[in-house]
Amino acid sequence: MGRSALVLCAAGFAAACGSTSAPTSPGSGGSPQLEAPVGFRERTHKINADGNEVLLTWVGESATYRIVIDTASTVNVLTEDVTGNAYTWKSPRAGGTYYARVAARNGDGVGPFSSVISLYVVDIRDMIDAMYFRSGPMADEPSNATANPVAAVWADGTRLTVQVSSDATDIAAANARAFVEDYAGVVSGAVTADVVMTDNRMQDVGSVEYPAALSELTIGIRVQSGVCAAAALACANYGPAPVGPNKSIVTLNQAGSFNLAAVAHELGHAYGIGHVKALVSGPAEFSFMMHPSGSAVQLSDAEKLAIVTARAGGMHAGMRRSEAQGQGLVNPYTGTSNVSAVRGASSERRDRHGWIWVSAHDDHDEQSGGPTAVTAPKAAPSVLSRWFDMQTGTLSMRYRRIEMSDGVVSANQLQYQAQLKSRFKFDAKGRLSVTALFATGNSFTLGWNSSGIGTGDLAMAMPLKQLFITAVPVSGAEVSFGSLGFMRGESTEITTYDNDGYITGERASVRRPKVLYFDELAATSAFLGDTTLAAFWDRANLARRRNYFQYFASKKFTTAFSASADYTRYAGVGTIRFAGAVKLPHAGIIDSVRYEQYVRRGTTAAHGFTVTGDKAVTKRLTAGLGFANIDAGAGTLNADRFAKGRRIFETATFKVTPELSFQLFMTQAVKNPYPVSNRFRYDVIAAYNVLGRIQRAGHLK
Repeated sequence: MGRSALVLCAAGFAAACGSTSAPTSPGSGGSPQLEAPVGFRERTHKINADGNEVLLTWVGESATYRIVIDTASTVNVLTEDVTGNAYTWKSPRAGGTYYARVAARNGDGVGPFSSVISLYVVDIRDMIDAMYFRSGPMADEPSNATANPVAAVWADGTRLTVQVSSDATDIAAANARAFVEDYAGVVSGAVTADVVMTDNRMQDVGSVEYPAALSELTIGIRVQSGVCAAAALACANYGPAPVGPNKSIVTLNQAGSFNLAAVAHELGHAYGIGHVKALVSGPAEFSFMMHPSGSAVQLSDAEKLAIVTARAGGMHAGMRRSEAQGQGLVNPYTGTSNVSAVRGASSERRDRHGWIWVSAHDDHDEQSGGPTAVTAPKAAPSVLSRWFDMQTGTLSMRYRRIEMSDGVVSANQLQYQAQLKSRFKFDAKGRLSVTALFATGNSFTLGWNSSGIGTGDLAMAMPLKQLFITAVPVSGAEVSFGSLGFMRGESTEITTYDNDGYITGERASVRRPKVLYFDELAATSAFLGDTTLAAFWDRANLARRRNYFQYFASKKFTTAFSASADYTRYAGVGTIRFAGAVKLPHAGIIDSVRYEQYVRRGTTAAHGFTVTGDKAVTKRLTAGLGFANIDAGAGTLNADRFAKGRRIFETATFKVTPELSFQLFMTQAVKNPYPVSNRFRYDVIAAYNVLGRIQRAGHLK
């Protein structure tokens, strides 16, 4: 297995602007009564999956202008007459340098052209090539492509621990948390990490290339001089196998605020991401976190887009470059680097944090596949995603067996479940939208239909359970009205209301933690009733009634601890709830613990609680154990799997693929002085995330 050390140095590299000579074009002679536009420039630049959008502006007094854009070889790409003093050019997908000029025109012809400006277009496939395979025209070593390298990134389902030594200070820890949370969001939670401070200075973990003292799936961040190059801020080794040893050590030469960009950049390498080069003096959109100069503090929008595009096209840990090329994720290697041609990049693999050594492939030296035909890339989720935001799409089957206190088996059956939730956006940013949820089940606590196998007749209902309109008047605030779900925070359906439940009314929420301290504050006024009528249309006439009021707050105090609290008044009875969840990455026998408590006031005053612990046994298998104590007067609207009483419960989830999982749920009542509807119960569930599969195929966001 090849091991590579990355060291990042303080040297940047100069930018070259390419030729500025004007290629010849029709009408270049000019019309004598027209003047050449001035101030011709690139104002904004957006990198998309299918090309770039470049806003060009200029100053002139004509009503009509001619835009001409050519390649360096004077091949005309665009000649178009436009009105006004601005034009948005949607470039070809192929990356490289293009040359643009503009001239005024009228009925007599075309006037003299402006000065020529160069436009650099980034091909998202070249970014993917550099980030995942450390090859191609935007990488340190474009010729790595010839070795058919492997995508050495963390596999989906990986949970990492990032240990930050106390002498690296909270500055390093904060930037590490920002990166791991940002990356987890980009990959939809497929790779997560816990960031913890430690008094261990990690001075003797082993070599930079192989930090033997660290556990697997651990990334250490330390301060130690003399490890990186003399002028370096920081250095790190690639983490994931086969390029790395499934662990990484990030070394900072000194502690301090100058490590703002270095920490996230080096963590990018620890996650298996390679350098991606762009114009040093180009537009702000070219300020990449993984640029060798480390100019961005966190992942840029373009880098996030490259990751999302790659994953939507099937990118996964262990994929060979030849396979990625066959799927249209990267371009064929041509033996040239448009990065060097445009920027005059040096042949040294250096950046301002140190030096970098990258092995082209692992020691197994698999036979490199020959060039394969480039297939058309996956369809970009453009038109449909502009209007629709698909949120849930699942299909599940379960077998359940329920035995009551008197020993009678009340259910012994096979059931199925389907859920489809989507949001229609009236505007591109979704500031005004309508959300609808269609789901199986015909009551408040029932989200499954009987298959007709075992007890119960075949049921086919899939009513519209939720339908609400949402407005976002200002950033961080929203108002919703209609048939809504419940806000639970860190509480679950055990101590609140069944996941299949619904209310009809309005809700206002604010998410401005920098101003209001709490991550979210919300207030709800609604009607909870007619629990046997699942379809919204059957409950729509109740929209003006009110018997449910909730005031809610939640806060993520650290990456390891979050909590929520609410006061709910339903049918004249007030209930206070609190819940907290803590991650324990170093506890050994348990990974996380969740505690929920409620206190009901009034004539039926009582309290209850539940505590749950989870452990990732393997990357695919997670097990859980819990105890619940729900008082007899709590009603019948909480989770039907628990209902009332004292009980032990066990869970297990085995993830076969990112979309397919098998789940086991068992519960046993414990010494209840009153009858319960589920003394013993177990469920065996197969769940398939249809939406996730569609998104991975690149058809939807």
